[in-house]
Amino acid sequence: MDLTVWTWGTGAAFGRELGVPPTRARRHHVATSIIGRENEMAGFHFLVDAGAPCVETMVDSGVPIPDILFITHPHTDHYSDLDKLANNRLRGLSLLGKPLAPLPIICTRECLDRPDIQTSA
Repeated sequence: MDLTVWTWGTGAAFGRELGVPPTRARRHHVATSIIGRENEMAGFHFLVDAGAPCVETMVDSGVPIPDILFITHPHTDHYSDLDKLANNRLRGLSLLGKPLAPLPIICTRECLDRPDIQTSA
């Protein structure tokens, strides 16, 4: 099995929308995909954090739909694309004729205790 690691992300919370500060040399990436492939077919896609603009970048790059999401901590730049991810995932599964299923999310107790990031992903 071949493993591919992609990084997606933003320079800070809402970095894409607000712009990268001039003091920052480059944008940091706060979302990472780990994709396992067997004979050119995607076997799994684990997404770690969902900071904007990870969904747009994944779609533009032709990366397969994530199977599971890990949220490392409840900073906005690590979950700001969560709603977009959930919507695009359901649309993608529908277009591929696959059964619609919620995106499994694994996170810390700190994330679970934050009602502002709970969603029906």
